[in-house]
Amino acid sequence: MYKWCEYLSRENHRDLIKKLIVFLESECKKKDKIEQKRDLLILLSRIERLNKNFEQERNYLNEALTEIWLSDKKYEYLEDRIHEYEQVDFDYKKREVLDNKKEFYTLVELALESQLMGDFSHSLQILEEISNQAEILDDEQKYKNKYFEVLIFCYFFTRRYEEALKILNICLRINPNDNYLRSYMYLINLKIKNLDIVKEIVDPEKLSDLSHFREFLRNSLNLLGRDAFREFCYKLLSYYSKGDEIANCVLDNANLLADLGFFSLSLEIYNYGLKHVESNFIKAQILNGIGTVYTNLNNSSKSVQFYQDAIQLNPNNKRLYENLSMAYQLIPDYSAAQNAIKKAIEISKKQNATYDEIKILSHKYLLIELHLIGFPAINKIQDEHTVKLFKHAFLLEQKAYKINSEIQEVANSIFNANANALDSLLHNRLGALLLAKIYVIYGPSFDQCSSSVKNNMDLATKYLFQGHHLTLPQWKMLINKLKSENISTKLINFKDCLPSLKEEEYLILFETIDLLNKYRIPSVHGQITNFESYVKIKHKLMSNLNKIIDFL
Repeated sequence: MYKWCEYLSRENHRDLIKKLIVFLESECKKKDKIEQKRDLLILLSRIERLNKNFEQERNYLNEALTEIWLSDKKYEYLEDRIHEYEQVDFDYKKREVLDNKKEFYTLVELALESQLMGDFSHSLQILEEISNQAEILDDEQKYKNKYFEVLIFCYFFTRRYEEALKILNICLRINPNDNYLRSYMYLINLKIKNLDIVKEIVDPEKLSDLSHFREFLRNSLNLLGRDAFREFCYKLLSYYSKGDEIANCVLDNANLLADLGFFSLSLEIYNYGLKHVESNFIKAQILNGIGTVYTNLNNSSKSVQFYQDAIQLNPNNKRLYENLSMAYQLIPDYSAAQNAIKKAIEISKKQNATYDEIKILSHKYLLIELHLIGFPAINKIQDEHTVKLFKHAFLLEQKAYKINSEIQEVANSIFNANANALDSLLHNRLGALLLAKIYVIYGPSFDQCSSSVKNNMDLATKYLFQGHHLTLPQWKMLINKLKSENISTKLINFKDCLPSLKEEEYLILFETIDLLNKYRIPSVHGQITNFESYVKIKHKLMSNLNKIIDFL
């Protein structure tokens, strides 16, 4: 009922509200006991509040309070409302001002919600509609209750920068220590090309206030764009006279540019820093940054050079050796990568790093070792390759998994090796027989076959003929088709290629294919879908593979 009254009030249907009040009052008179009509009295008080008839509201509330101490029911709204009246000493004019302020604050919150949803035009529309109501507040109240802040961002994101600056200056006069709004005052000045503001930004006292300076730089880049941000960077650097001050500013800007993918501009700023830096420690950081950029540009040989130069200046920095190891892996030079990560582990132990830090480095060392073991090619049908793949899988199992079973990357590598080995075994045994038959039936070249012949081929045999390898599920489907009593005419000539296995051996083969397929992520070759559940079935998988090797 109250919600309906709110709607009528908004639509200015005062006559209908009056009729409702008359109806509710008549219903009250029909009730003999106060407990029976208390809810109606509270509803009437709320309706009168909508009408801003606070004196009548108070009368209904007073009547609703009759013998309230005898009631078992809790009337939270009633208690809250009486408490509010006590705060303003029942001054109805004060009550009206307070209610107007509450309504105003609610609408400011609504404008803020619109901003958070990205609708700044709607947010501004709300604020403009309540601009007259805002006159009941002084500037300090507008600042404290976020009205100014919400309005600033409306102007900011609708590019009304001068209007935003005007309000920002009022806010900063009220609270000069509001560094959040100060950062936006700087951003707008940069946007309107008032580069004199840079002198204030580099003031040590002001700069220390910008506790999130990196976030400020990120916002500057997003707002200004690449070219204008470049101009800002050099203007910023021009205010520093000491070499290491320049170099530290270079690190802030160039690191951010690299993180956001502006590699060429990042290198330009880094190289500017190299011309001025004095401290070997800071120079090593700049060289490390340049190495990281070249890694991202897929120029690992050059990144190795810069990481090595950085290590010469700061030989006890484990992070530099980690980065060097990664660059070597990308070349790839796994032996050098392993030596670099080994050095990082040694430094960590000397510097009393935590157990977890050393464990992470040890995991990286192990994964490099897995690369050194090697990953043979998948699509091979010779015995020697199948044997090599199974040996590779069992070597990983023996050398890595038993002592590092909690590392998912290790389990991924073993799982992938087993899947590849079974894949190779099926191509070795079945694929070789099928290809030999294909060449007899269709000739030596797929391309020389007529369209009608190609259309009459089974999909699996067509794939093999074209030089593709079949997935494990495709092998299962093909074997089932060849086993079927109602074999397709497309495959009738290939039935004798089926291996002579017992039914339980076929079941083991299919179960293994299903397990490998279930836990293999198609888009990330060899990755496990669910590590925890895979661990529970791993021994079953290994047992099945051993049996398959024996019978196939």
